[in-house]
Amino acid sequence: MTDSASLYPLHFGEVLNVLPEYEEYRDAESSYRGEAPFRMAVGRHVKDWGERLLDLSEFQGNLLPRRDLRVVDHMVSTVTDIFSILNCGGQIRRVPVAPSTQDELRACDARVLRLLEEESELLDGMHRAEWAGEWLEHDAREFYRKLRRLKRELLDRNLLLGLRGAARRDREQPGLELF
Repeated sequence: MTDSASLYPLHFGEVLNVLPEYEEYRDAESSYRGEAPFRMAVGRHVKDWGERLLDLSEFQGNLLPRRDLRVVDHMVSTVTDIFSILNCGGQIRRVPVAPSTQDELRACDARVLRLLEEESELLDGMHRAEWAGEWLEHDAREFYRKLRRLKRELLDRNLLLGLRGAARRDREQPGLELF
């Protein structure tokens, strides 16, 4: 039992428990109340990643090459962008959410869940500070690619909901050419 529990990050179950029920998005208020717990749960999950990346740079900063520090900086910047997307401050303008949009949102949610799980597994390879250099060499590129994919999924989700702030897609970060 403990082996299976360790496969899932601390906040993953919380995200599953608060998946939105889009049929209940009848007006701006009910939509906001349905969205807020999901966005907070995803935010807690991503916050954990950001803290781990900051710990890496704090504890290993003097030991890491400048290239690796830039990689960590780009990842932390993307985590910050994800927080902005989750906290876009807008009201859902497309209410009630049409059944076809509900299906698109559910598919988007499934991709978000998959990315949360995959990225957490990748980040688990960095659980010991002395392995940080190895993780940066072998897993950081894939983690960053999935982090950027998560950012795009959340932007697309905002667009489907008609949320203000969804047009921030033009600030997309370029891929890291540091590897």
